[in-house]
Amino acid sequence: MNKALIATLGFDADLILRRIRFGRGYLKIKCISLRVDEQSFKRVETAYSTIKFIAEKLGMASELRSFSLTRGLIRSIIEEIENEAAYSEVEILLSGGPRLLVIATFIATLLIDPLFIDRVTIIVEGEGFEGEIRAPASWLKKIIELSGDEIEILNYVAGVERVKPSDLVRDLRIPKATAYKKLRKLAKHNILREEDNVFIVSEHLLSILY
Repeated sequence: MNKALIATLGFDADLILRRIRFGRGYLKIKCISLRVDEQSFKRVETAYSTIKFIAEKLGMASELRSFSLTRGLIRSIIEEIENEAAYSEVEILLSGGPRLLVIATFIATLLIDPLFIDRVTIIVEGEGFEGEIRAPASWLKKIIELSGDEIEILNYVAGVERVKPSDLVRDLRIPKATAYKKLRKLAKHNILREEDNVFIVSEHLLSILY
């Protein structure tokens, strides 16, 4: 499947340029920005012109989409993501721009049509240092939707590393049937990993949250 990058853009293009220069296999890059006033938007356009130049040199299509601060901002970003995810795997790079734009893009990603959400990954990179947080949007959405007792179980498992259902019964005073049900639900969502009736925090979750 094709691969596209959607990146939030402010005045600085460095994080986006760093990402596309390393040959990540993108066929298209779409920058999204917030048009607050014309003077500041000219600086965004200047940053984008550099991105466009490098993208073209690397054989990538590029596009700049700007949004006004209206009640329909998140809906508009959802549409942009879904338009790309209908045909491509999509990485959402939360790389810059006003915090409002970054948060709106994060929220929009979690609200896209379930038909597309498995194709979308959210990425945040370090500024001025190496490192990134990367997580599938579908997976983040499952974590956000956990109930209070499921979060308690997750934190417990992370604290002791390996858990049997009987441990929850003893230490958290959870009924045995509930302990089995909750642990298997977390394993089904790839939040925990099950090995011979022993449950462990998935390596991916461990690297991001703990």
